[in-house]
Amino acid sequence: MTTFSVDQKRFHVIKELYTRSLKNFKADQPYQHASYFSHVVKSEKAWTKDELSAELVNLTSEMLQEFIPKFMKRLHVQMLMHGNLTKAEALKISETVEEILQHKALTEPLLPTELQKHRQFKIPNGSSYVFQYKNQVRKISSMLVYLQVGLQNTTDNMLLQLLAQVISEPCFNILRTREQLGYIVFSSVDRGNGVQGLRIIIQSERTPSYLEGRAEAFIEHVGDHLNEMSEAEFQKHVSSLAAQILEKPKKLGTETLKYWSELLSEQLFFKRDEVEAEHLKTLTKPMLQDFYKRYIHVSAPERSKLTVHVLGKNLDSCKFYFFRKLSPTQAEPTCQGDLLPCPKLPESTLISDVNQFKQSLELYPRVRPYLDINEAKL
Repeated sequence: MTTFSVDQKRFHVIKELYTRSLKNFKADQPYQHASYFSHVVKSEKAWTKDELSAELVNLTSEMLQEFIPKFMKRLHVQMLMHGNLTKAEALKISETVEEILQHKALTEPLLPTELQKHRQFKIPNGSSYVFQYKNQVRKISSMLVYLQVGLQNTTDNMLLQLLAQVISEPCFNILRTREQLGYIVFSSVDRGNGVQGLRIIIQSERTPSYLEGRAEAFIEHVGDHLNEMSEAEFQKHVSSLAAQILEKPKKLGTETLKYWSELLSEQLFFKRDEVEAEHLKTLTKPMLQDFYKRYIHVSAPERSKLTVHVLGKNLDSCKFYFFRKLSPTQAEPTCQGDLLPCPKLPESTLISDVNQFKQSLELYPRVRPYLDINEAKL
């Protein structure tokens, strides 16, 4: 990198490949679009594919060549060495890298205040927002419901993961098998920049607004599911989740990525699995029920909801507020019969301008690291 010279032919090949990959994003599956835009809307710093494409058009090999020394002038370097090497060998490698940067590239370290700290926006309690994106390639639609819980901590981490474990199978059985909404139906924990929440994703030929109603009907049903769950079933879920957490990686690369994720998140919780699995054993069914009532249920006092509607190319528009205007049985004819009843939802606010939306929100702080990064350099 210190003496790198840009090859013009190679530059144009790579630029063309990257340009094509950005354009091909429009052909991705709708559920992938829903997940992507959920990240864009929540994140403090995120550039859309269209924004990247617009900037890429004017880039030249000369501009890249001029950028390299500017990039190398001031850096912050973190290294993770894991595998078949000794402590002395690891230190030698890091010293070699530092020496090259300092003496050949004349690199200076960034100040602590210059380091980027990516953060996530806080969705206000009691609010419900909708972002809509029109798919220009596929007729099929998708919907993502995200219920934000807040900053990561050991107790909430385990309660959220346990809830996701408990509802995973019934979510698929009810929305996919019984209601046959589509082939892609799943629920999971969503984490980013130290903030976490629960999400449900459905890809279907039905409208996103209808899918949202069915997801909310399932979320309403979760309360009954928890009430009816026996203590033996609860403990079975606890044991199953603990086994998943403590399962040893089968590949060195998998274990390395786990450690690297702690560096990326800047939490540096390298004993996370052991600590969280042990804490999981202290959780009770009433604690899980209280967690659901606090963050997840439609009337939860700290419910913070973001929904992403990806409209198939055959849909010109998609209403997102009819649940409040109409009664549960009026919303869609198929809400009647043996399906779970649609809950009456508060009116949602459409996000028409993402930048303006972000300017109206406050940011979560970063999770405090569990380890001083300076201690990592032994």
